[in-house]
Amino acid sequence: MIRLRHWDGFALTEIAQHLGRPAGTIRSRYSRARAVLRAVLEAE
Repeated sequence: MIRLRHWDGFALTEIAQHLGRPAGTIRSRYSRARAVLRAVLEAE
């Protein structure tokens, strides 16, 4: 999801449509993924 959003440039609503998931689900998972990625990068 991070890749689709930042490298491929898709909007979260487009990602939701592509994956066949509700937009709210994608928003919450994206938020969680960003938090995990941030924590990992800060730990290094």
